[in-house]
Amino acid sequence: MQGYRPLVSSVEKTGADGKKSVETVVGDYTWMTYSQIAEKVTHFGSGVVHLGLVSPNMEGVRSFTPRARAHTRTLARSLDATLATT
Repeated sequence: MQGYRPLVSSVEKTGADGKKSVETVVGDYTWMTYSQIAEKVTHFGSGVVHLGLVSPNMEGVRSFTPRARAHTRTLARSLDATLATT
């Protein structure tokens, strides 16, 4: 599993010495399974291709093919199952 803390707020402040700093407040950890991460990565990659930023047949973008997506999902399920039993 992997976690992240969502950004709640961010405020830029200027100190008495003129230096700028950013104060951030983050929320509680949100945990994701490997399957959820694989799904987000697939959606991100599909969006990049849809926007025309890369061609779907470019090196490194092959993972967005249906066959590779199926393989990624199978691998993610396997990792989730393995971690659940440990």
